[in-house]
Amino acid sequence: MAVDSPARRLADTLVDRLLEADPLAGSSLGLRKYDALVPDPSAEAEERLLGDLAAIAAQADDLTVDNADSAGHAATVDAIRGSCERRRLAIEMGLPEFSVSAMPFLGPPMLLAELARTTLPDAQAAADYLHRVRGCADWITGITRRLDDGAARGRFPVGSLLDAAVAWADRALAGGAPSALTGPAAPAGWDGAGGWRAELEQVAAEETAPALAAWRARLAELRPHARGDDAAGLAALPGGDELYAKAIAAHT
Repeated sequence: MAVDSPARRLADTLVDRLLEADPLAGSSLGLRKYDALVPDPSAEAEERLLGDLAAIAAQADDLTVDNADSAGHAATVDAIRGSCERRRLAIEMGLPEFSVSAMPFLGPPMLLAELARTTLPDAQAAADYLHRVRGCADWITGITRRLDDGAARGRFPVGSLLDAAVAWADRALAGGAPSALTGPAAPAGWDGAGGWRAELEQVAAEETAPALAAWRARLAELRPHARGDDAAGLAALPGGDELYAKAIAAHT
């Protein structure tokens, strides 16, 4: 398959859209254009992504019809369609509505872990980091709202995971602003480091910490309704059989 082909361009479009939805992943790949951004955790953002994935998958289907003679082309098209389908299934499972953890895989623990390992080689990286931290309060608030959505549907987290997440939040907030936010060092020799540090600490204390405390408070409110460890599986949730089927399809 040619380096510049309709299938390759569509694959690039898909990657760009997925990284737009998850700029933290873009930063993890070393793509600096994502370093100032945080994801939009809202259900509305997921609906927009679902629409875009459906459109990209439809374009892939058209490419399959028009260019079925190239093995390389066919493999790329199959990869596009498979990626769209797996992401669709993952979104439709609605994991943010009932998933909490103290581990750095999802929710605020994941976000703070990503921030803590940030390195800032120059002034632009520092500015991008500060902009990202400014967006963290809204992201945490959005994650909290997703738990509200789940509760309204009778979909509650597992109690032991709630307990661990609350304990994690207590540790993170013990010193006021989470140290993970202010941990990254300013660029060496940068004359703007003092003002940047003061602004970063202010944002962490006055914006991010209150949002994290509100998330923690919501977890505590959900605790009386939480599932037991004997009901930790997807099948224990309303619509659990359908969720479990989607999980199998998404990961096989």
